[in-house]
Amino acid sequence: MKTATKESTQLMDISTMSRGIIEEIEAYAGEHKVTFVIDPNLYLAGSEDLCGYVLRSLLKESWYQTEGLLNPTVQIFGVIGGYICVRDNRSVDAPGKGDNVFVLQLEELAELLHEDGGQIVGVSRKAEGTSVYFNLG
Repeated sequence: MKTATKESTQLMDISTMSRGIIEEIEAYAGEHKVTFVIDPNLYLAGSEDLCGYVLRSLLKESWYQTEGLLNPTVQIFGVIGGYICVRDNRSVDAPGKGDNVFVLQLEELAELLHEDGGQIVGVSRKAEGTSVYFNLG
């Protein structure tokens, strides 16, 4: 399991960090193309290593889960309370696309974030996709 290290709190540009992670994903994505929509001015204070790990995990999972969709889309945006949201339009009524792995991944991320005072919650709704909200505490 990846372990986070406590480091000094710093203000991070989540928009730029997200674009960098997306470039990494697209480098090995093959034929699966996803439209990523990123709010332009997202900032969050906390551990850059922890935030990068969480964001990379969520973006990779969203990319994977949207494979086979006609118009796969992933959004990254901020919400009230200092949370960042990664939302995709995966079909939550199609069983067997790694749901158990996703739950285990959320549990791992929750444990890492909790150690730093952060939180994560995932919400899936039929015909709306999945949204995962996290903060760094």
